[in-house]
Amino acid sequence: MAALGRAALHDSAVTVDYTTAETRTAAKQRVEELSQAGSKRARQLIDADVRAGKDAELGKRIVAGDDPIFATTPAFGVAEGTVVAFQVEDTKPWVIMVVKNRADRGAQPSEHAPEIDQIQPAVLEAVGLRQLARVADEVGVRLNPRYGLWDPVTLQVVSDENETGGFEAPLRVAPRA
Repeated sequence: MAALGRAALHDSAVTVDYTTAETRTAAKQRVEELSQAGSKRARQLIDADVRAGKDAELGKRIVAGDDPIFATTPAFGVAEGTVVAFQVEDTKPWVIMVVKNRADRGAQPSEHAPEIDQIQPAVLEAVGLRQLARVADEVGVRLNPRYGLWDPVTLQVVSDENETGGFEAPLRVAPRA
């Protein structure tokens, strides 16, 4: 896991449009709304939040090596064209991100990035786990339902949907007419 984490921190980045929600219910509704809207309309909806002064931004590029803690979040563990909602900390608002672009090679950290050797092993392992989760999803690894439900946000088994650490959904290719 740590080796996967080191590799991801060395040259990975995501570009996202994001907004926030105060409650779990609002975050779930926003994921559904953005997912159903499609890429262009989702961007317009988030732009409206930006213009309204909400904690929101369009086209934010996050380089894993510049923010190793953020590289442990679901934003670095989902495919392009995915809407994902999660909390960075239990007391913070929910972050809803549309992952617009992934760069798994060539995204060099800035000169202000922490040295890889100075990053705690647990953080490296958590970044690596996010990368492993992507691979498992790509090859089709599935959990037998008798064991519960796989939570792609916390990367663990939960008993039902109410215990998940967040939500994710693919962007519709074309919005509903």
